[in-house]
Amino acid sequence: MQRLYEIGFELCGRWFLDGEQLGLELNHLAERQNVLYAFISNETVKYVGKTTQTLQRRMLGYQRPNGSQRTNWRNHESILDILKRGSSVDILALADTGLLRYGAFHLNLAAALEDSIISVLNPTWNGGRSSAVIETPEESNPPDNSKEAQLEANAISSAKSFPLTLQETYYRTGFFNVGVPYSNYFAGDQANVTIHCGTEKLVVHAKINRTANTNGTPRIMGGVALREWFQKKKPMDIVAVTVLGPNAITMC
Repeated sequence: MQRLYEIGFELCGRWFLDGEQLGLELNHLAERQNVLYAFISNETVKYVGKTTQTLQRRMLGYQRPNGSQRTNWRNHESILDILKRGSSVDILALADTGLLRYGAFHLNLAAALEDSIISVLNPTWNGGRSSAVIETPEESNPPDNSKEAQLEANAISSAKSFPLTLQETYYRTGFFNVGVPYSNYFAGDQANVTIHCGTEKLVVHAKINRTANTNGTPRIMGGVALREWFQKKKPMDIVAVTVLGPNAITMC
């Protein structure tokens, strides 16, 4: 983290728990564009990214991800996991001043530094890769908050599928938590649920626990069988969950 401060990164905000939801506080650089940013926890760089949007709009993508935004969902779940374990997640940023030029051409500082920083620091949430995670149009926010809210509402009402990031806790123990928007798709506490896993159609018989999470959302307890299937993948991989009914889902 100190190496980021040395090249001009500034502490500009933090993530926090707002009840069971992800809260965002930005007190600096919120309206700057062409920004390189980093998420920091326990003085460790967890993720590095860049944006051509304002920093505020890019962070909203992590705070309220839509269904197809794989990077947004992955980081959203990772941030929540750390906060729920009692640790902090700070936001550092480096804004392009527009002063760096090569002849007649402007050099985008954020774009120029991102690959190198990821290669040297190897942040966990960047997947341990030396190449940058590219920000694609699908990870951008809609033009206004009302449209974003409408898109999110439409997605929840019309779909029974959602992305699940394989947090290390899930990977080790063979359970996973279901988010609030999808809670009502599942049966009640202690009900059985059948999980059809992957192309191999592995059948896992699991239980629904609605007392483990304080807000009553389901925790799907798949035990050893689900853990072993998770461990065929990598931590932080994204699995698509499709709800077939209150007591049956597929995962792939």
